[in-house]
Amino acid sequence: MLCITAFSSMVEAGNDAAEEDSSAAVLNSNPSPATSGHALPRVMSTNLCADMLLLGLADESQITSVSQQAQDPRRSSFSAAALRYPANRASAEEVIMQQPDVVLASRRWQAQHQSDLFARFGIRVVNVPYPNDWPGIFSSLLQVGELIGRRDRAEEILRQTRARLQRIPSPQSALSVLYLRGNGGTAAGGTYIDALLQGLNVSNKAEDYGLTGWSHVSLESILLSPPDAFLVSQTRHDVAPGGSAVTRHPLLRQLLEDRPVLTLSSLDSGCSNWGQVDTVEQLAVRLESRSQAVPARGRP
Repeated sequence: MLCITAFSSMVEAGNDAAEEDSSAAVLNSNPSPATSGHALPRVMSTNLCADMLLLGLADESQITSVSQQAQDPRRSSFSAAALRYPANRASAEEVIMQQPDVVLASRRWQAQHQSDLFARFGIRVVNVPYPNDWPGIFSSLLQVGELIGRRDRAEEILRQTRARLQRIPSPQSALSVLYLRGNGGTAAGGTYIDALLQGLNVSNKAEDYGLTGWSHVSLESILLSPPDAFLVSQTRHDVAPGGSAVTRHPLLRQLLEDRPVLTLSSLDSGCSNWGQVDTVEQLAVRLESRSQAVPARGRP
């Protein structure tokens, strides 16, 4: 098997992330502490995806704490940077004790805690969205930057990310890629996996099968119309290709041997933000070097 490994900032919590609101509208229009003309707001993040936003955007003086997940090198690609700050367990008690101006959290976290209680302490809880495309990623970036008084930094990241995406080479011939989990799970349009494939300038084979969102692909579909390459997940909670009923089929195993296989690791748990460009760049280099070999291989 041609195994192309890249440390992704995206995959572990794909299905969890899909349950979150992908719209940047969850960053509501309430007045931001950053717009009052006073000092930059103090900010606390309570999950890995919020940590990435905070560490990438905020001034060091703003960060009260990051989640303990951010400091775990087995889960976080930015653990070294996160170790410079206190860690939290995302408890309401810690929020009250630290007294940040803003808490970056998920909708699920907010549903489990009393926002009214935090509001009495002057603490604003913001649901960080999980965008499913690059426009959504950029919109979320700018809104969070505005919220914490770091709009200029957000715009700088946006410009850099767009420039890097524009430099991603297109394959010399049109290529289709199928995201495949060991249990037959896949991702079509409306997922951050699809955004990743768009960044690679390849087509998402799941859409050719008539699928949408997070779904499952049948073995028959793959065998009758195989992709040019596979994108597989190696997350903590996933099943490696070849270890499930779907991928034990000898014809599918042969496809996995005959075609490039790009591998996503479990780092950063499926966070959908500008950090995806790192993974796009790593995978693009390897995909480009293998793309000439794809047409030469016999296909079933």
